[in-house]
Amino acid sequence: MASFFGEKKLNKKKCSVPYCSDKVSSQFRFPHYIREENLLNIWVNKISNKTLKSLSPKTIYLDHRVCGVHFREEMFSKETNRGIIRTAIPELFLFEDANVNLDPDAADTADLILFLDKLFDSLNCSKKFSLPGKPLKAAVTSSSPHLEFWKKSIQIISSMKFFSLKSNKFVSVPTLKNLIHTLHGLIYLTQELLNALENFFSCIRSYSVREVNPSVNHFRTSFKALIINNFLSTHSPTSNCKQDTYEGPLSNLREFFTSEIVVENTEVLKSDLVKTNNIRPGRSKLSKCTITYMSGFILKQIFKIVKCSNCKRNFTLRNSRDQLDFIEARQYKKCNLIIPGSYFTFLCSQAISRLNFLIPRLCHKQKLSVILAYNLLNQFDFKPLNCKDHIDTHQIFVSIVVKYSIFFWSKKINNILNGRDQKILRYNETNRKSVTIDPIKVIAYNRYKSKLKK
Repeated sequence: MASFFGEKKLNKKKCSVPYCSDKVSSQFRFPHYIREENLLNIWVNKISNKTLKSLSPKTIYLDHRVCGVHFREEMFSKETNRGIIRTAIPELFLFEDANVNLDPDAADTADLILFLDKLFDSLNCSKKFSLPGKPLKAAVTSSSPHLEFWKKSIQIISSMKFFSLKSNKFVSVPTLKNLIHTLHGLIYLTQELLNALENFFSCIRSYSVREVNPSVNHFRTSFKALIINNFLSTHSPTSNCKQDTYEGPLSNLREFFTSEIVVENTEVLKSDLVKTNNIRPGRSKLSKCTITYMSGFILKQIFKIVKCSNCKRNFTLRNSRDQLDFIEARQYKKCNLIIPGSYFTFLCSQAISRLNFLIPRLCHKQKLSVILAYNLLNQFDFKPLNCKDHIDTHQIFVSIVVKYSIFFWSKKINNILNGRDQKILRYNETNRKSVTIDPIKVIAYNRYKSKLKK
């Protein structure tokens, strides 16, 4: 009884017990295939590994092992801690067919877990090449199975429903909707931008003739140089083959660094010129005071850029103190509110009215800010705002009022979509035949109502 099967000291093999993934415990040989063939057969029957039953006893003895977690404590030799007694039999943590009584629905659970595991692998990987048995745990390429798997995953996730005890019905959860949105985005990136990204990184690597492993500093320097070269080129930075319409080669670069709206060649923009002469906003005293207050805010932003005293005087020249109620009501010590000039307030009022009309009708255009600025520059006389030394100061005003108008219009649309602004309904009811009704706001409100019905 003192004899034992010695612990295997060579490279560890996988445990022969099904579903056992232990890699720490000691491993033991099977009983000898000649001297203890009957005991070897008992081990094979206990383990219930179908692969072992098809192998010869000699192969089992030489190539297969059983780890120590499957033996009871009394099976280990007390004379040494290196082995088990000769009559030891594995009895713990075995998955014998007779003892497995799983519900047939467990197969569906297993399929779901396997699907989620594959989905996690496809979305969370930092390695270029896949691991054995993990084809999706690798970088996305044109020949990898990621794209086909993501398309099937969208169908599977779309069919998932959760039963709500509160409403007593099946409901969809935002988590799954957002996951579907993420997969759609990855599919788009793979199909549309994969070649562009490959081209971009190839340009980075080839900028210094051959730099296949660029450092952070090298990447940053090469990226800046490529941007400058792109803006200095004769082609549009938003296209690969379309000829640039700007005359000055540095106009794109200036717009990129200063956020200034550059309008040089107007041939293409003439097709986007919209006549708004029939817009005559009738404003109440409350609206006029609000516009004056907004004009003061815009003027404050302009004064952060304009330092000329003559230009500032032109912006603030005022012939009366009408419509200053809001500004005077909010005046206090060390207040930074600015009183705008009469003509500047008039320009702000007219510009905001026209931009509120133009933005929803031109929002699908590329270079929207340039188109809106061109429309304003062709409809108003901005010369009174300039001094003799600065003839282009008015362009700062145009760029700022266009930027803020687009921002507040977009914010308004989001509020309507989220149900935080119901004023659009009352406005549509009182202005059914008005040409100034914002069609995008109407579409946003109808979409909000359709979401309520669901």
